[in-house]
Amino acid sequence: MTRGKNGVDDDIVDSLRALLKAGLDLGVAEANRRIALMGDPEDRVRGVDPQRTLREGSWLPLLESVKTDPAGVLQMVKEVWSRGGPKERRAAAHALGHALGRLAPHKSLGLSRELAAMARNEREADLVGSEAIGPILDANPPFLERAKQFLQENEPWIRRAAVAGLIMYVGRKRKVAAATLEVILLLAERHEADIKSAVRFAIKEFSRVDWKGTANVIAEWAAKDPTGGRLRLAKQFAAATAADARQGVEKIVFSSLARIAQAPTARGR
Repeated sequence: MTRGKNGVDDDIVDSLRALLKAGLDLGVAEANRRIALMGDPEDRVRGVDPQRTLREGSWLPLLESVKTDPAGVLQMVKEVWSRGGPKERRAAAHALGHALGRLAPHKSLGLSRELAAMARNEREADLVGSEAIGPILDANPPFLERAKQFLQENEPWIRRAAVAGLIMYVGRKRKVAAATLEVILLLAERHEADIKSAVRFAIKEFSRVDWKGTANVIAEWAAKDPTGGRLRLAKQFAAATAADARQGVEKIVFSSLARIAQAPTARGR
């Protein structure tokens, strides 16, 4: 996080600038209204060039307005996402995660769910996860449990976005990697191929953070369903881990699966 002029965070300013520019280009009225707050009061009477004000105006009044009245800007994010192309959608998701996630965090997490529901493909769902949900969690760690609830949604793109956001958030946070993976693994039994691929990617990334914890979670998850499809998936997931962690993960998982396979024989003696 870097501070620019007047102590305003550069990331917040850059994110909002891109959002407002996209709003102007798409004819979203809220963009003009918010940009007007950045200009000199006398200029507001004479009329201003919004593009120039966006480049040269003061960010402090705008940021204060977002903190006290975020509803219009949140709606602008939704409109830009809905009406824009790939560039505008990225700007909307980025602003939601990197600016509004700090200025209006509670409502921002809820809006990230709406954007994910509006996604048209897995790439857009991943965009919401990485650009919005992940950064919101970074700025607001207590929201982790709320984000995990997105994994239980009926809409597949919401689940996909949640996985992408959790992958980004966990990063190097070893203490939450295993616990988060436990929830993500519950998605593995769903039939959607895109969800299974997202789960495999999560396992790969989490194994970089804590390979032993990852292996133990996979093994425990498989052990809870020794006669079902989890055994086969557990082997696939062990093989999907990061290259430098794979041997250790496979050793733990395969040893656990062997014990599961021997258990009925042991009980029959």
